[in-house]
Amino acid sequence: MIGTAGRACGAWLAAALLLAACQTAGGHRAVSVSPGDLEGAPPSNVLALLGEPELRRTEPPAEVWQYRTERCVADIYLRQDGAAQRVVYIETRSPNAATVPAAGCLQDIATVRASGGATGRS
Repeated sequence: MIGTAGRACGAWLAAALLLAACQTAGGHRAVSVSPGDLEGAPPSNVLALLGEPELRRTEPPAEVWQYRTERCVADIYLRQDGAAQRVVYIETRSPNAATVPAAGCLQDIATVRASGGATGRS
């Protein structure tokens, strides 16, 4: 029979394991962001999920926001939709220009930024 102290210790251990499961291999807190969270979204949603882009450039009729980590680069294209700007396209690649899945890249960017880690390349 497990006493009160044993149950408290077990609850503490379970909580510690749960917190450890929220860490990625790089020690960053995992954050869930998918392309569906951004497609059609206004700039404020992009900023809330990914933070400030490392680069903003205008390619009429779009504006492109670029995010980078050591593993990937994401270009998020925003275009005027009536009175508001919206995400119309997301392109992701590795730093050496190989195609990478958008879901994994966006997740990586959000996780690194949420953990206060450095993003881009030097």
